[in-house]
Amino acid sequence: MSHPTKCAKCQGEVESGFMVDHTDVGGHQAMWASGAPIQTFSSATGVAKSEKKLAVVTFRCAKCGYLESFATNAA
Repeated sequence: MSHPTKCAKCQGEVESGFMVDHTDVGGHQAMWASGAPIQTFSSATGVAKSEKKLAVVTFRCAKCGYLESFATNAA
């Protein structure tokens, strides 16, 4: 998959980055998971270990700030 080089909203230049998912033990790159979230003892948004998980890559427009995210195998 080719990544965007121009903003979908204003055609400004975009830069690659990622969303930080904050937890009690620090920050991690946000992930996409297939299926529905499951109820766990500690969280209502747990994900089954067998579910497919992909890193979320986010592109930000340097001109207008628009964010566009993709979940791909190759980040």
